[in-house]
Amino acid sequence: MATRTPPWPEAADSMVVDADPQAVPARSVSGAPRPTAPTLAAVVRETIKATPVLGELASTAARRYRVRHFPGSSAFWEQHYAAGRDSGPGSFGHLAVFKAGVIADICRERNITSVIEWGCGDGNQLSKLTVPRYLGMDVSRTAIEHCVRRFAGDPDKSFAWYNPSFFLDAAGFFCADLALSLDVIFHLVEDVTFTTYMRRLFRSARRHVLIYSSDVEGLRYSEPHVRDRKFSAWVESNEPDWELTKTIRNPYPFTGVEEAGSFSDFFFYTRVPAREPTAD
Repeated sequence: MATRTPPWPEAADSMVVDADPQAVPARSVSGAPRPTAPTLAAVVRETIKATPVLGELASTAARRYRVRHFPGSSAFWEQHYAAGRDSGPGSFGHLAVFKAGVIADICRERNITSVIEWGCGDGNQLSKLTVPRYLGMDVSRTAIEHCVRRFAGDPDKSFAWYNPSFFLDAAGFFCADLALSLDVIFHLVEDVTFTTYMRRLFRSARRHVLIYSSDVEGLRYSEPHVRDRKFSAWVESNEPDWELTKTIRNPYPFTGVEEAGSFSDFFFYTRVPAREPTAD
């Protein structure tokens, strides 16, 4: 569910205007691009980079501005998809192929017969997956409507619009061998949203949970819909019946280009068999 362009004004960069990145550069008679003067935005950015105190102040101001204008996680993603945006670069290209391969291997090796995904987005990643009976859920009604249309002819795929405030599954109908969470956890910026999501994710898994996410506290602050967490520490403290049995590192680490790499890795959890009480 990684995203590209937020639908509200940027804080720091909105104060200055860059040259159009799509514009054709001016050329000299020889055909070589003419040197251009740095834009005001570039000068401001370089000044901030060279002055740590200014950089910290600008970053703090930008975060506060964005948080004040952030509509909340569920509303943000509905606005995102309703505006015609997609599920982001992580659901396309080599990153999507890598994730699909890992999931296919696990389904085969663990004899998975059913999968539930919490945060399926618009189905771009799903289109590359080879999974058995599948249920996709998302907080965006628009995304679910898109998936329903896109996979209407697939008898093994079902979808449900997930409204966190109106969801109760005490009877365990929303349950599968494997529960999936792909590029979602670092988008759960509110504490209550994060905790509710994690509990429901693990409750919906009969045997395994597979998470693809960053696992570092406070890694990024630039966007209000991104909040990196050390989620594995939460699992260790709150889900004693689950054990982290495998970590699969992403071969395409983030190096500054969103389409090329990611901060996320795979974390594979297995339900711990019930332990017999021991005599003293």
